[in-house]
Amino acid sequence: MTIKTIEVGAFGCQHENWIDTYYPEDLPEDWRLDYYSHHFNIILMPENEWLNVTEEEISQWLADVKEGFEFLFAINDSDINEATIGQLGLIRQLLKPYFAGVVIKSPHGNLNDNDMQSLKAIAPVFVDGINPSGKQYPVCWRKGRDDENATIGFINETEAGNLREVRACVEAFMAQNNDAKKACLIFDGDTPSAKTIQDTQVIIEMLT
Repeated sequence: MTIKTIEVGAFGCQHENWIDTYYPEDLPEDWRLDYYSHHFNIILMPENEWLNVTEEEISQWLADVKEGFEFLFAINDSDINEATIGQLGLIRQLLKPYFAGVVIKSPHGNLNDNDMQSLKAIAPVFVDGINPSGKQYPVCWRKGRDDENATIGFINETEAGNLREVRACVEAFMAQNNDAKKACLIFDGDTPSAKTIQDTQVIIEMLT
């Protein structure tokens, strides 16, 4: 069983190393999401880019992206509280159906069940890391882990060093026991290569 469609995207789009290499030199900073959304269909928004976003800014996100574009929102497990859950709820209310889910960075499985239930009431929740003992929340895929049925995967900057390594990651992600209609691979890190992400789209087309 294989995934039918795999979208690729980045962890944020406000990368200074994309100026001149991906973004035109004269592109205003507040036009970057618009430009990005014409090449990719999904983004994982870093916590510092959504935590204090206003309703006006969320409305601008909607105006910037094309129909069918999807937002994922990253949060560290230590930052989950009433305020951050409330902010995600506001974003979900204003962004639907563009809101695809919440990705929780949890390297040690420090997840509170009440917080998880509150987040799950907002949108799908995915754990990038370790599930708490006795819990089976949907996990994100990373190369080298024995994850199955993951619909969100990550390629880190080391694995994106060349296209052979990227292809190996794509093939491993596709080799999961997963018959999902749709999944995504996110390029993690502060300085991902936009060209590599675009090349990965071609690799996926070749393999599917």
